[in-house]
Amino acid sequence: MAAPTLAYSTELFASFYDAMVESLPPEFEVGESQMFYGDLALKSAVQSDAGVKILDLCTGTGSIPRRIADVWAGRDGKRGSLQIIGVDKSEEMLKVARREWVEVPGVEVEWRRGSLGQRGALAGIEGVDLALISAGSFHHLTTREEQLVTMAEVKECLKPGGLLVLNLFAVDEIIFEVSSGDHGAAEVWHLKDGFWKQTLDKVVDTLKDGGVIGTETFKVGCWKWEEEMVCMWTLRAVWWEDIRDLCEEVGLVIQQEFSSFHDALDGRSAGMEETGESGRIFVIQRQNQNDSDALDKATIPTSAYNTALFPSFYDAMVASLPPEFEVLESQTFYRNLALSAAPDTDVDVKILDLFTGTGRIPRHIAAAWSTRAGKCRSCGKCRSLQIIGLDNSEEMLKAARRKWMEFPSVDIEWKLGALGQPGALANIKDMDLALISDGSFHLLATHQEQLVAMTEVKNALKVGGHLILNLFAVDELVHDDFSLGDHGGLDIWHMKHGYWKQTLDKAVVTSEDGGMTGTETFKIGCKEWTTGSMVCSWTLRAVWWEDIRELCEEVGLVIQQEFRSFADALCGRDADMEAETGDGGRIFVIQRQS
Repeated sequence: MAAPTLAYSTELFASFYDAMVESLPPEFEVGESQMFYGDLALKSAVQSDAGVKILDLCTGTGSIPRRIADVWAGRDGKRGSLQIIGVDKSEEMLKVARREWVEVPGVEVEWRRGSLGQRGALAGIEGVDLALISAGSFHHLTTREEQLVTMAEVKECLKPGGLLVLNLFAVDEIIFEVSSGDHGAAEVWHLKDGFWKQTLDKVVDTLKDGGVIGTETFKVGCWKWEEEMVCMWTLRAVWWEDIRDLCEEVGLVIQQEFSSFHDALDGRSAGMEETGESGRIFVIQRQNQNDSDALDKATIPTSAYNTALFPSFYDAMVASLPPEFEVLESQTFYRNLALSAAPDTDVDVKILDLFTGTGRIPRHIAAAWSTRAGKCRSCGKCRSLQIIGLDNSEEMLKAARRKWMEFPSVDIEWKLGALGQPGALANIKDMDLALISDGSFHLLATHQEQLVAMTEVKNALKVGGHLILNLFAVDELVHDDFSLGDHGGLDIWHMKHGYWKQTLDKAVVTSEDGGMTGTETFKIGCKEWTTGSMVCSWTLRAVWWEDIRELCEEVGLVIQQEFRSFADALCGRDADMEAETGDGGRIFVIQRQS
């Protein structure tokens, strides 16, 4: 069986998803749910001239924003504006949402990419009247930590008195049917417009936090497609009590509960004293600005890289690193490799920079290319360099675009994608050189993410293409100074341009797959910021040399060279690949040979 693609991550899946929703049986109440959300949107406009802001989380292809916009356009009284923000982690789903959107007078829409459950996903969104987590999307948060972060961040987005509406599937649908998999036990579920879905496998697991998750692997297709696609999704079972506990913990108040959307439209509330595991709709309120927060804003760390302030701090941090981090040596090594990937021929060159950040390495390579490799020395023909810079942070990519200067014969593409997630490198092919620099491989916190990343990088390389990957020493991650935390034991690390960083907490845990991860919580600031300091966190996984060797063997890549340092790499002093094993810093030169 082909390796499954993560559901929602491909262009084909988005069209399948719409057909699936339209084919759901009546008990899924698709029409009733959209009517209920439309009614709530109108009720949010207390005065006829009031502007209303709605946040649709896990918006998918935008069906609910379209429905709400239609209702808004047909309401009595034409004063007042509506702003809708649709957030989804899948760029492919958002592409469909943008394409299907029809302008409605008085309605503004913003489509925004963000992974619900990741700290900082909703950064900058505030004053929301109504937030929606519809279609059972809350079940995609597979850990309690993700659930808690989501509820805390949604609360911060809501204005006082604002509402969150959240619906759950029945626990049986997750544990037994697993994500609507059976549909009457039909071997193949035939949908509208010639689409179909066939469940291949269902697995139920219990997590360390006590949660129960169901993973479904399934095949989808359509008579219009040239090939079928194997996909998977994982959902977490959620009991009513889970939502009540989360609301209490973050300081939200449940106003109403309904057993169905039909009941919700009729105003028939469920008894709130009931407990259980069937489907449920919750209407939840942020009551006032001064209510006590179980998670104080200052103590909820933002995921590093996810805010507009962090890229400037990051550049200052890199510029302030001590010499042993070999920042200049690494840039020179990558530049030399890029130039050596372009021999004295008229062949164009393609480079993939993974975890590109603010685009520092692409800029360095492009400058060297434009002066030294833009023409073939044999025939004088101009040749081009294509660079793709990929990062999972839109804020970092915004900085990369802003800092980029046009270079002769160099084309650049900045692409949003999370390396380690299936489909992140879809449609990227024939690369001469791929880079995972600055220890970024450590950001892949599970062995599965590492395996997916190495497999997708291999598929992105042309035969003969190279991957360069460097590791930090294990001690930097799992002992006192992990994640650049201490810097000589300084309480506060003062950097260039008035920036500073203060480590608040360090925690090392052993994950279920046996790996060790270190999480640092830290405060950053700058004398020029008017918003004060910001608390952030990042989690890095310790990686031994043997881990890289085993991953390469598993996916069919070949390690050509290993270096102890970038200074050694520039001098060509190879490390002993046979005798040495260990946990120091390491640079790997890896090739796709077939």
